[in-house]
Amino acid sequence: MRQVYRCLVLTFVLLLRQPAGAAGQDGQGGRVREALMELIDSAWTHGLDSGRYAQEIRDLRQGEKPWADVAFGFLKDLRSGYGIAELVNYDGISPALVKKEDEELMVRLTKVHTGVELKELADSFVPRSAIYDTLRAALEGVSCDTSKARQLAAALNLYRWIHHFHWRRCIVVSIADARLTYYEQDTVRLQMRIVAGEPSKRTPRLADAMNIQLFDKAGKVVDPSSISWWRWNKKNFPYSMRQSTGCDNALGVIKFNLTSPFDVYMHDTNFKISFLRSYRWLSHGCIRLEKPIELGNLLLDHQLDTALLQSCLKDQQPRSLRLEEPVPVFVIYQTAVIGNGGKLRLVKDIYHLMN
Repeated sequence: MRQVYRCLVLTFVLLLRQPAGAAGQDGQGGRVREALMELIDSAWTHGLDSGRYAQEIRDLRQGEKPWADVAFGFLKDLRSGYGIAELVNYDGISPALVKKEDEELMVRLTKVHTGVELKELADSFVPRSAIYDTLRAALEGVSCDTSKARQLAAALNLYRWIHHFHWRRCIVVSIADARLTYYEQDTVRLQMRIVAGEPSKRTPRLADAMNIQLFDKAGKVVDPSSISWWRWNKKNFPYSMRQSTGCDNALGVIKFNLTSPFDVYMHDTNFKISFLRSYRWLSHGCIRLEKPIELGNLLLDHQLDTALLQSCLKDQQPRSLRLEEPVPVFVIYQTAVIGNGGKLRLVKDIYHLMN
C-alpha cells in the first residue's frame, strides 16, 4: 500500500516560475489560473502530491485545458481525499454518492470568477478540526519521502474522506490503534478499545451503512447426551454447532452487522480481560467491542433494553433491530493518530501496510 509522495517536482516548479504566456495574462481568467497553481503548489500540506497535477498545469498554461477542468480534479482530491482505493479493501459508501457530489462541485465551480473565490472554495473543503490541524502541522515538519510523511499523508486523506460526507453520525474503527470512535455531528460521543484481527487473519479495511447447541442435517436440535461421541471424529461428524445466547457466549450479548461482502462484524465478547492488554490483535478478523451496550444504546437513541442484555438469560431468542437510518462504519488502517491531549502518536504498523 506504499504511496510515493513528493513535495514538489522540479519540472513542476519550473512551470510555475516561467513567465506566463498569453493564456496566463487575460484578466480575471489569468488570476484564477495563478490562484489555482498556488493552491496546487501547496497541495503537499494536505497530503497530496503536487507532481500529480504537473501535466495538467502544462496543458493549462499552453491553453490546451480549461482551468475549471484542472481545478475540478484538484478540488475533488482536496474534498474527498486521494488514494482511498489503495487505503481500503472495500468502499460501499462513496460510489452511491460520487455522482451527486461531483455535480455539486461543478455547480460551485461555475460560480467562481476570481482567484479569491477559488481559494475560498478550496478553503471550504479543509476540515475545521484540531485533529486535522495537528496532522497537517506534523506533515509540514518532516521530509517528504519518508515513512512518517507517508503515514501522515494517508491520515490526512482518510480524515477528509470520512468527514467530508458530514454524516449525522458515524463510526470510525482504527485497526492499527485498536480503537473505535463514535461521532454525532462530527463530535465524539463515545470511544472504546477494540480487539481486531491478528496479523495472519487481518480485519479488512472497509466502509459500508451462541453455550454449544447441536443440530442434525435436518436442522433439528439434538440432545448431546443421546450421541455416541466415541463413534465420531472431525472427518465424519454429522452435526453442526452453534452457540446459544447468554453472557458466556463468545460473541457476548450484542452483535452489529455490517453490509460489506466480508464475513466480519462488530460484537460483544465474554473475554473482557483482553481489553486490558496493550496487544489487542487477537481475533479471526471480527471486531470485538469494549463497550457494545453503550454503543447500541446511542445508536438506538437510548431505546435499548440494557437490563435484559445484562441479565444473561440462557437460550434467549435472538432479536434483530433495524436502525431508523443506516449508520456508516469506516474501518481504517491509520498509523498516525491523535491521542489524548491532542498529541500525535505513530502506532505500530501491526499489519506491515505502511512500508
